[in-house]
Amino acid sequence: TLELTVSGVSAPKAETYPPAGTLNLCNNSDPMDSNTLFLYEPMFTVKQIDQDSATPCDTNTTTVTLQTNVPLCARECFSQITISGLTGAMPIVDADGKVQLTGGSGDRSSDHNTFAAGPKGLEGFAAWSDAASTKDTEVLKGIILYLTCCMECGKPYIFSFPVKNPDCAQPAKPIYIESTNTNPSTNVAIPQTEMMYMNNQLPLSIKYDDPIGGRSKPMEVVEPTWINNTMHSSNPTPCGENTLAVTLRANVPFNANHTIVIEGLTRTASMDDNMTALTAAGGLPECFNATGDWTADGKLRFTTKEPIDADRVCAFSFKVINQAKEYMGVTPVTRSWVCRNMGPRPGGCTGLLNKDMNPGQIQVGPLMIQKKLVWQEMPFPCDLNTIRIDFNTSVRLLRECHPVITIMGLRNAEQYQTHENYSDWVRVDEDGSALWERGHWMQMPLSGPGHDAGVKVNLSTFITTGDQAADSLVGGKDTFTLSFLVYNPPSGQPDNQVKIGIEVMDDKMMKNMQAHQDVPMEPKSGHTNPRSTDWSNRLDHSGATCLENFGLNSTNPATRGTPCVRPYDDMIDPKPMYIRHLQYMTKTI
Repeated sequence: TLELTVSGVSAPKAETYPPAGTLNLCNNSDPMDSNTLFLYEPMFTVKQIDQDSATPCDTNTTTVTLQTNVPLCARECFSQITISGLTGAMPIVDADGKVQLTGGSGDRSSDHNTFAAGPKGLEGFAAWSDAASTKDTEVLKGIILYLTCCMECGKPYIFSFPVKNPDCAQPAKPIYIESTNTNPSTNVAIPQTEMMYMNNQLPLSIKYDDPIGGRSKPMEVVEPTWINNTMHSSNPTPCGENTLAVTLRANVPFNANHTIVIEGLTRTASMDDNMTALTAAGGLPECFNATGDWTADGKLRFTTKEPIDADRVCAFSFKVINQAKEYMGVTPVTRSWVCRNMGPRPGGCTGLLNKDMNPGQIQVGPLMIQKKLVWQEMPFPCDLNTIRIDFNTSVRLLRECHPVITIMGLRNAEQYQTHENYSDWVRVDEDGSALWERGHWMQMPLSGPGHDAGVKVNLSTFITTGDQAADSLVGGKDTFTLSFLVYNPPSGQPDNQVKIGIEVMDDKMMKNMQAHQDVPMEPKSGHTNPRSTDWSNRLDHSGATCLENFGLNSTNPATRGTPCVRPYDDMIDPKPMYIRHLQYMTKTI
């Protein structure tokens, strides 16, 4: 109402009317705002906050956009804005404990200078507080922004500040904002309300658009994990050098000299407690230092060469020595403390990043004798007989595996002594080469009449360093044709079942052995020997001609001299230790 008095004379009271329409101030549109003493309730008309990283312990840039419906200021610029609820965040502050702010882009690039870390403080900063505000008795972390001047109403202010994400995974938290004043008498207050979020999907990088990157709602932290965690073995050969190719990619960053461990690489022949070379692979830059520490329990410990960002792909290889024994392989595990080389975190998580790699690593193939032929050259009593064997194996044999074959079943055969007069060795030749090895002669009684005999041969001599598989990096050899000499017994006998066995041992204490024993060999059918006609003047051990002493007096091998050559047919039975019975073909007087 309006009351007018002129020279003591009062006019009747009259009701006043506001002008029609809104004042159109600060984007406000209430049609009543031109009414006398109509005041807008102070509020944030825009209060958005989002993060750019949800990975554990990563530097997280949090961006804020604020706009008010009234000018936000107070006497002597003591107004302050509090943003709280940054649960788990670790502050990134300067030496004075201030949080550095940055402005937005374009004409918003200086918005951060509206704020300071204290009353009349240096512009462009905020104050960190572990007790910035409370919500339902919960004490909340956050930042406090002191105004360096009034915030204009209806104008967006954009600024960012960094925090360090916690090491432990956690869901997004509600973030709150409020405005107060250090001087209660001039308080322009905005009550505490929850802020708004875009909550966009966060890829880990522009290269890999993975949902595992989390979302932009502040303080969501995804579970630490290995995105890529693979291993591939190159060689299943017993005792062979096995190159293990590893690819790692995590959703967490690592500092320089951060330790990572690959566990579970058990049952190798690699020497214990040894420094192992690491070689960068895949054409990628080196992520790790050049050597790792190999321990007796099958662990490889290695460290980062430089800081490794989350989502960076790292590839390297290292070598182990396979054991000799057949092995189905292992499933290695990659472990590392999340973010730092330390134990459990204050947030309650273990801080351990671990994940199984692909199974079946460092497999060792089974050693099997495949083709296995045996035949002899001479079926006559008392004669010098060449036993030949031809076999191959399912895996290549390496010298480092000390392969040994055992041939048994040479019933009643007697040892052929060489001129070196080794009583317990027999010379073994490889066809087509000058290589030879002394094999150990074995002889044992049978349950019935006679004895069993055989040889044990170290195959290492017949495996040269030049033996390379055409399609592999592994050396070794898998096919052998060997021969050795024995004396036939003095009496005829049927053939006998010859058996072959093979065993390998690695260098690690020589205790891991793989064996394939007592495998029956197969006779080689249709073997042809050339006919010998020059036999009548050959002498046996007694000096008599073969005709005079055919098959007699031949039980003492120590007295033998040049072996006697007997006449034989074009086609003979090649079954080993088949000895023809001596009989008269004609009898005249």
